[in-house]
Amino acid sequence: MFENVKKFISRHIFSILCFIAISYLSLAKFENVPATPMIPYLDKIVHMLMYGGFSFTILFDKARHYKDNHPADKQKSGYFGVNTLWYAILMSTTVGIAMEFAQYYFTTYRGFETEDILADFFGALAGAYVSSYIMKFIIKIWKKIFRKS
Repeated sequence: MFENVKKFISRHIFSILCFIAISYLSLAKFENVPATPMIPYLDKIVHMLMYGGFSFTILFDKARHYKDNHPADKQKSGYFGVNTLWYAILMSTTVGIAMEFAQYYFTTYRGFETEDILADFFGALAGAYVSSYIMKFIIKIWKKIFRKS
């Protein structure tokens, strides 16, 4: 059983670390933080970046374990199939929804916002889309650096 847990963690380490960071940033209470500049919709931009990054890490963890000469290496219009992209988008958005409910039910200093969920979804969508086109180059560099001999 522990072998399966160890294998799961090693295959999804970047996604797990990103999930922990998002959970902390979503649920922690930040006091004595200097005032941020007045940028319109900064909160929504941050949500889009966080969940776009989460979508990226999910896809990166998946791509790290593709074998050489995987069919994805030969695709011209992106690295992943549609199902894999929707999986990353769905997982990222689900975590975003869960964080909004956790803020509502488990904190007194944060609230539930539907607009945040929309920002999470569009960030995950953009992250998956961009990832599908740049992943081939990132994996090539990753494998060059960490190739197991």
